[in-house]
Amino acid sequence: MQVIFIISDQDNIMIIKSLFEIARWLKENKDIKVLMYIPEIKNYNILPKASIEIHWLTNRFSASEIPEADIILSTQLDLLRQLSLLSRGELVYLNNTGKKQEISAGIRVIGFNSLKPGIPDRLYLQEDKKRDKIVVAGDSLDKKGLSKIISALEIAASSITHDGVVILNSPEKYFFDTEINYYYEDIDHKPIIGLLSRGFYLIYLGRNEFPLLPLWSMAAGVLTISINLSEREWGYPLELSKYTPLELALIIIRSYKMGQWRNSLLVEAERLVKEYKLNKVGEDWAGYFEDVLQGVNPAADSKEVDKQQKYKSQMNYSKRLTKNPVDLIIVNYNTLDYLKKCLVSIKSKTREDYNIIVVDNGSSDGSIEYLKKQEDILLIENKENLGYARACNQGIIAGSAEYIVLLNSDIEVTTCWLGKMIKVAAGDDVAVVGPKLINQEGLIVGAGVDSLRDDFKPRGWKELDRPGVYDQQEDLLSVGGACYLIKRDLLPVLGLFDEGYFFYFEELDYSLRAREKGYRVVYCPQARVIHHHEGSLKSGNKNNKLKRDRYFSVGRKRFKSKWGEVIAGSEKRHQKRKIMVAGLIPWDFRQQRPQHLMRNLTQLGYEILYLNPVCGSGETIEVEENIHIYSPHGYGTVLYNLEHNKRDRLGQEINSLLRELNFENCIVLLNAPYWTPLLQFWEYSLLIYDCIDNYTEFEDLVHHEAIIKKAEQKLLNLADLVLTSSTGLYEEKKAVNDNTYLVPNGVDTRYFNYNYKPAIKPDDIPDSRKIIGYYGAISSWFDVELVKSLAASLPEVAVVLIGEVSTDISHLSNLSNVSLLGEKPYHLLADYLYYFDLAIIPFIKNNLTLMSDPVKLYEYLAAGKPVLTTELPEVKKFEKLITIAKDKTDFISQAADLINNDVSEDNREDRHKLIKNKTWLRRAEKINSLIYFAYYDLYPQEEELEDIIEGDKGSLSVELPEDELLSDNLVKIEEPVIKKNSKNWLSMLKEWLTGESSE
Repeated sequence: MQVIFIISDQDNIMIIKSLFEIARWLKENKDIKVLMYIPEIKNYNILPKASIEIHWLTNRFSASEIPEADIILSTQLDLLRQLSLLSRGELVYLNNTGKKQEISAGIRVIGFNSLKPGIPDRLYLQEDKKRDKIVVAGDSLDKKGLSKIISALEIAASSITHDGVVILNSPEKYFFDTEINYYYEDIDHKPIIGLLSRGFYLIYLGRNEFPLLPLWSMAAGVLTISINLSEREWGYPLELSKYTPLELALIIIRSYKMGQWRNSLLVEAERLVKEYKLNKVGEDWAGYFEDVLQGVNPAADSKEVDKQQKYKSQMNYSKRLTKNPVDLIIVNYNTLDYLKKCLVSIKSKTREDYNIIVVDNGSSDGSIEYLKKQEDILLIENKENLGYARACNQGIIAGSAEYIVLLNSDIEVTTCWLGKMIKVAAGDDVAVVGPKLINQEGLIVGAGVDSLRDDFKPRGWKELDRPGVYDQQEDLLSVGGACYLIKRDLLPVLGLFDEGYFFYFEELDYSLRAREKGYRVVYCPQARVIHHHEGSLKSGNKNNKLKRDRYFSVGRKRFKSKWGEVIAGSEKRHQKRKIMVAGLIPWDFRQQRPQHLMRNLTQLGYEILYLNPVCGSGETIEVEENIHIYSPHGYGTVLYNLEHNKRDRLGQEINSLLRELNFENCIVLLNAPYWTPLLQFWEYSLLIYDCIDNYTEFEDLVHHEAIIKKAEQKLLNLADLVLTSSTGLYEEKKAVNDNTYLVPNGVDTRYFNYNYKPAIKPDDIPDSRKIIGYYGAISSWFDVELVKSLAASLPEVAVVLIGEVSTDISHLSNLSNVSLLGEKPYHLLADYLYYFDLAIIPFIKNNLTLMSDPVKLYEYLAAGKPVLTTELPEVKKFEKLITIAKDKTDFISQAADLINNDVSEDNREDRHKLIKNKTWLRRAEKINSLIYFAYYDLYPQEEELEDIIEGDKGSLSVELPEDELLSDNLVKIEEPVIKKNSKNWLSMLKEWLTGESSE
């Protein structure tokens, strides 16, 4: 097959780039030869090198110069009209404007809304690049539009940081009197990928009805603000129409400061641009060309562009290649007659592609036999009635589509019901959509919930449906659960339905959780659904009425217990001081960062539920006051179980535990990223990722590298807060999640203190010689050869090594002055450390140690000991009071000097003073402060947070204020935030919280 692409001289460079990428893909993957005709004014250098034949169009170019081909596709309609008289081949007009055109006979029409432009794979996954620029671009960059954007950036300047503004393809280089650093670039002459990879914002201003640059920007991971001046919606995650500099500034500040909202925008953008990957798009183009040659879609049907834009849903190849975007999940319990009507209505009234999943809750009316005969339905058969919420969750887990619609079996849909709901749901901040529910008598049985009074009845209950009655689309507290649309990519944020509800209230609970996280619940009356109402309980049977009343009463009691504060008038539930920790190590394995931080958080009023990463008895044990330990039921590690399809069992088991212990809506803190797939099963108020180490470098995890990296990438996008133990980890994670904070390791000064002296000397400590000592894991990162050389060079000194051995130490076994004492209980380590004359950290340099912050270093210093360490990035912060060896020779030389000369009491006290404020309690106080801010989507800069914590009033470990009080004060500080040259918003917040002025 030979295809010719002809580009208009009116087309922008992005259309040329996109068509070039498609042409290259078709040649490399489908052996379709593509010739490209490009206006001579365009710069060939911006196109990557590829074996695509390119011809240059001159001003004297005519249609007769175009050779014959199987298909000729062009953005020039007049040229195609001329070619239709010359019999050159099948002709296709690529309408990239979206405007209606008069189409001649013999010319087909396709638009970018139907047949997507391609985005090259090399543009995706640009996270590793340094992002420090704000990029401004568009097809309407006149001086007025640019001036408004520059003014918005001036307003936002005090609340964001960047390294300049790059203005792309402006028709003129306008001058602005501003302190903002800006300059101009021309993407007609520079590779767009290089320009986008430096940006962390793209502000796009355009009138084109299908702009491509925002799509490329989103693919590159750039947060994209699209200002749409056209007459049609683009459907991009963050899209504005009318705006003022003030409004734009507020959006920039909000997306910069509010991590959860920003991350939701990036996740939505990632979902959107997946549809534009070349492998997917290329298949669509190839399929379209095959259909053209086979005579599908005749020109007589091509007179209206609007019809052509529906091409994808009409053609067979798209159904063959496109994954169905919607899972329709129907829960059935003894409603066979209603169920049949429901399925018939769906199949006759639904234009969009969908999957049908029916979850049957132990029906005995012939439903199972009927459903098993249906070829196009996935049936989940329960042996008993598990309740509506649990059945919905079964269907959700079984599906995979982007949109999920949960349906009662006693509903009948009407024309265009699904498309209208999906259109509303496409908004990045929309979590739930529901239609207008009408019963068979024409009475309203669901127009959304706007109040939590009067037994939570929906609006318009049993009113006659008529024009003007609840016919406006609006945001509400909830919508009817009989037809309830949610989004799969929000499951890790919002979770599944609460299975504590058997029947009733599960959708109201989910809606309030969505609103609590900042998402919208939208009532969409343009979509109408007939609900026969309580089909499974509606038979006149007195027992059924009793069942219904009991279900309602039990559900209402649970709902009120969870949402009492909101029912009473609060905007959201107050943060519970409860943290569920998904651990990296078993609690009783070895005392490390997780145990220290959690113990100290209990001192600040938190209650901890710690999930062991190794399965066991399934029992909960309270090991200390306010610390509960749980080992999931089973055997093997949690990671092993997740890799062997036990995700659903683990997630539901832990979810039941959270309800049992009253930990619902708690803070969830992950110590290891492999727990991420379980997030969708849990309801939580905040998600925290405490990144302790470079996990894939551990010997027991190295074989799971791909799984862990994928899970971590998702976790970084979802987390409200990311904590890191070292500067290296901080810089790496900060590049992905801006709400990343450095919380280094610390020390427990109760045990490690230079005034401490053990009551009894340990009997395995060598006598009558000086001691060079080490405690900790003796593993792959421990430099055995270095310690061997050290011991051999100083035979008069005892080398004492304390810790579990998991590497080859045979080279040390023949040295008489080396003592391997094995692992010791944590509370005894200070006894041994007391007798060390020199404490060492003999680590090799690898990807693990270069990112580590050794806890033992803090403990050595707190005890006042001289410390000798190999050269690692994180130890340099203490370089004034420790010795850092450059190499093996230097290490041995420095050890010999220190063991004999560092005996000064002043040195010991200086070390202690340096470390005394770096306690685990101080680290816990910092985390507590971060939790306080993140709960209200406030994310201070690192230095600002430290300033608050170091203030006279110490940590912000206070009860959260009433929502109304907080809202009042935020109103007071909002106006100064957006004024030029105003004080930083956090400084004002500090004044409010502490009553102190920063001036």
